[in-house]
Order: sequence, then structure tokens, then C-alpha cells
Amino acid sequence: MSEEEFPAATDGDWMVLSDDTVTLLAERLYDFGALDRKRKVKSVRATKLPFYEDQLLCDVATTARRQPDEWLSCLYGPDGVRPLTGRSEVIHALNGKVEPDLGAPTVQDAYLRFFCRFVHGQEGPFEIVTDTAQFTTEDDEIDVEPPVFDAEDALWSAFVLYGGALFKATFTVEADGHVRMEDDTPISQNVVRVPDVQFDGAVRRLRPPFDEEA
Repeated sequence: MSEEEFPAATDGDWMVLSDDTVTLLAERLYDFGALDRKRKVKSVRATKLPFYEDQLLCDVATTARRQPDEWLSCLYGPDGVRPLTGRSEVIHALNGKVEPDLGAPTVQDAYLRFFCRFVHGQEGPFEIVTDTAQFTTEDDEIDVEPPVFDAEDALWSAFVLYGGALFKATFTVEADGHVRMEDDTPISQNVVRVPDVQFDGAVRRLRPPFDEEA
């Protein structure tokens, strides 16, 4: 699957960065230790985030000889590069320096999706899904919808894909960028992400066929 065909890390108005910007970003990732110099950066696509004024969310496509292609997620701004390693501390550290603008519900929606996508547990991200095309399941009659905000209780409800399970969960989004999952209800335990992706910190790659994993 080419970098053009591989789904972006999140929804957004993605643009391909210029060669000069890609070279600069790659060097910063190498210097940071987030990227092995054996891996070559093929391209970078980026999107602006409505809750950060001066940060780009970047999707970095890399390749290496006899290794699978990988995509690395990071934030790129005036203070440098921040690989999104799956640890919430990365996002909270940025929020301590650049307070996110979370006043509007539409922006809270985007931030909730961002936070859940880039904060991982042992089985990967707590990814919010909005369409059944994002996964397959053996269970019948499963419907999902975009996040919904209950203004009276200040709660968001959303469908979350984590590992091989689908949940419906409720969240609070604090003004300082902290997100708390208040409750969750299991929907299905037989779910496979489309495409089937492995997550390793800031990196994701297509999961190999079972005979290659053995």
C-alpha cells in the first residue's frame, strides 16, 4: 500500500509538504532519536489543528531495505518536533506551554478525536470511530455515529475502537486539555481495524499476514 493509499492518522485537510520542509523535519526526527537513520523519509503530509495555533500534525512515511514501510506521527511547530509516542505526557507537556483553544464544541470534538487517537494503552490507541467502514466484525447490526455532546452534563459520547474491541464511551474534556473517560459499555469483542494496522509508539505499519508473523 502506497503512502497515498494508506489512511492518514486522523481526519483533516492534509497537504503534502515541500521537499525542503521534509528534509528539515527528517533531520529533526533523526536528531531527536525518533527515527533511525537507516530509514529514509519518502514523504510527509500535514494538517493544521483547530485547537493549536502554531502546530502541524505530520504523518511521516518512511522506508528501509528489507523492512516494512512505516508511518510516524508527530507535531511540528516553532519549538521543534514532538513525536506522538502514545503517552499522554507528550500532549500534556505541550498544553502546559501552549494552552489549547477548546471553547467551541466543534473544536472539542476535534481535540477529543486527536487525544484518543494519540494516547495508547497496551493494545494501541483508544481510537474514536465514526463509520462502520473503519472496521470489520463478525457481529451483525452494529451502527456507529460521530461523537455527540450533551451540553447539560458536559459529556461527550463516542464509539471507541481499542485493540479488538468496540465500546461506547463517555468523556469529559477539560479546558486545560485533560480528557477523562467516565464510562464505557462493550459493544463487540470481534473487531478488526481497516486497514489492519500495528502501533508501536509514534509508528504504525500494516499488520503482516499471519503466516509472516509465525
